[in-house]
Amino acid sequence: MKTSLLLRIKNIFVRSPLRLSQEKIKPLGFADDVLVSELKQMPKFLYVTNPGNIGDMLIALATLEFFKRYKFKYRMYSGQKKARYVVYGGGGAWTRDYEQWMGKFIRLFKSARRIVILPSSFYECTRLLSILDKRFVVFCRERKSYEYLISQNTGAKIMLDHDMALRLTANGLGYKYRIDDRGTDLLKKYQDIIVNKTAYFMRIDCESAGHYKTDIDISDLAHGSAKSSRDWIMLCSQVMLNIVVQANTIVTDRLHVGIAGLLLNKDVYLLDNSYGKLSSVYNHSLKKFKNVHFCKKMPKL
Repeated sequence: MKTSLLLRIKNIFVRSPLRLSQEKIKPLGFADDVLVSELKQMPKFLYVTNPGNIGDMLIALATLEFFKRYKFKYRMYSGQKKARYVVYGGGGAWTRDYEQWMGKFIRLFKSARRIVILPSSFYECTRLLSILDKRFVVFCRERKSYEYLISQNTGAKIMLDHDMALRLTANGLGYKYRIDDRGTDLLKKYQDIIVNKTAYFMRIDCESAGHYKTDIDISDLAHGSAKSSRDWIMLCSQVMLNIVVQANTIVTDRLHVGIAGLLLNKDVYLLDNSYGKLSSVYNHSLKKFKNVHFCKKMPKL
């Protein structure tokens, strides 16, 4: 049963929906030059994927494509305790809700010669602040985080940039990948999802700012770790995109569901999370797109 299902799912995902998503992804035109300049100062680096949900895997996919585009030399994190050069993936780990689990990466940073943190959100991240020094280049994905880190007067180089997922192009969807038993389980979940033309994809975790009715919390369908493989990153991203592509209008308080909607040229309505992440990213990166709207309360559509 499992083998036949696996073969059937591979056929569906490799030959039809994935190609559909690839055709519909539109480049958003965010500049790469500052990021490239900083990363080129390292001959080869250890890349640590930010652990988290499906949205973090979309960030990781865009990051791997970015590395390939500019021919950076790197290796994927597999539990190393020391590395000379470290690039930590973008995301929302450096906030009060998650920083308590980041001890092993703090220790990794302590032994490194140079550390780059890709565009992320920062909020009440006291453990990270305690070690920030001139070895660090920290990219913020919105102004609120940037101003917060600047105000702490660390020795780190703090820069304002944009979320890595906004850099995803159709080329990032062209990798071949394997589906293991965990992937088969995820695709079983996907098969049972019915998407309305106006879809409500609201979060159900600790970052929720209210109790909204939701069709499904896409980001909570699967999770990745710092050791996530390219196969898992690709599969999770494809599941997310192939759910989002079925809707015409998306209402969400998940940042990367909204970004997936933007990449697929959907009408996107954003509501904020618990610490203002979506409003900050919207004002810095998304406000210029006519099909993305920020709402202070649930829109009536």
